[in-house]
Amino acid sequence: MFKSRIFLGLLLLSAAYIACKKNDPFNSEAQLAIDTAKIREFLDTSGITATKDPSGLFYLMVVEGEDTAATPSLEDSIRVAYTGRILGDTTAFETVTESAPRSYLLSQRIEGWRTGLSMTKEGGQIRLFIPSSLAYRDFVQSGIPANTILDFTIDLLKVVKKK
Repeated sequence: MFKSRIFLGLLLLSAAYIACKKNDPFNSEAQLAIDTAKIREFLDTSGITATKDPSGLFYLMVVEGEDTAATPSLEDSIRVAYTGRILGDTTAFETVTESAPRSYLLSQRIEGWRTGLSMTKEGGQIRLFIPSSLAYRDFVQSGIPANTILDFTIDLLKVVKKK
């Protein structure tokens, strides 16, 4: 009888563990539909006219770069100044100024940046409304909650072409 209780206890403990285990796969398409509706609502209420890229990224080219200026490809390095916000928040979670810009390899940035900046010329400024599927998806990242839509304004200061 004692063995039966131990077996039953282990069985219940195993069932509880399996029931609590998060195995829900991230549904990118469903989340993109939710994010798209939220972005459209934000743009409408804010009076912002943005373009939607086939990937689901919304963008507004604030300042066009020079016609002859370089456009980065994934293997290039970029020097940028930017402000990052959660969509609808007035407080930035990160600000990088032109006086202290940051350099990155474009391929190592989130997909929303890779897509948006590949359309931007050196000297240009772009505002990106990035659905979570093109950002951090269903992961928490540096205090940014899972499934969060990001709003970045990025100045592309310099493109360093890969040699």
